Amino acid sequence: MGAHLARARELLRAGRTREAAPQYQFAIDLTRKPGVPGVGSSRPGDTSFAGDVGVRVAADAFIEVTRAALAHGDCQGAADTMRRATSALIAPERREEANKIQFEIARCFQSRR
Repeated sequence: MGAHLARARELLRAGRTREAAPQYQFAIDLTRKPGVPGVGSSRPGDTSFAGDVGVRVAADAFIEVTRAALAHGDCQGAADTMRRATSALIAPERREEANKIQFEIARCFQSRR
């Protein structure tokens, strides 16, 4: 999961946004899903000891995929991604940033009227 996120960031820094998006999506796909035993929580039934790394990776990935969608004028794609992000438990230190992105999504939709 972390390797996909690192590769996505590398591609983004190189200006290769379209290539970065699938890497962020891989990172998102590897995070915990509602109703599925957690990976890394150390609770009975969970499968590894990764801690809350998945939450931070998911937050980064969701935020970056959303920003990429907004940069391409894809209001609906950005909204869909952030809607999924709420179930990924955005880490507290990223919530303010996520809230700002929600406003950017609303402005995106308003600008299309």
